[in-house]
Amino acid sequence: MRNLENWPVITTFDTFQAAHRKWVEGALATHVIRRERRWSESIAVGSNTFTTEILSQLGSRVKGHKIIEKGQTFQIREKTESYNPLFDGEKGNIAPENTLI
Repeated sequence: MRNLENWPVITTFDTFQAAHRKWVEGALATHVIRRERRWSESIAVGSNTFTTEILSQLGSRVKGHKIIEKGQTFQIREKTESYNPLFDGEKGNIAPENTLI
């Protein structure tokens, strides 16, 4: 993760918009375009203090979620559990069987 000290100071929406445009153009120019799971599969990403505060504010709405440390960042993620134990007994072919007739 890049050090935030080197990032531009963003004080207005216009400043953010210009900085974002440069980041996107830079990524497109260097072909650094890939999905990063930490951003797309987490509720929040940031410092331990930040994620702890977000988890606290969300309360029961994020029941079953936990803070995971990944490198220099922390993420609020859902606990991953296998669905197989829940559905093993119900697996089978879907047949055109009509039980109502």
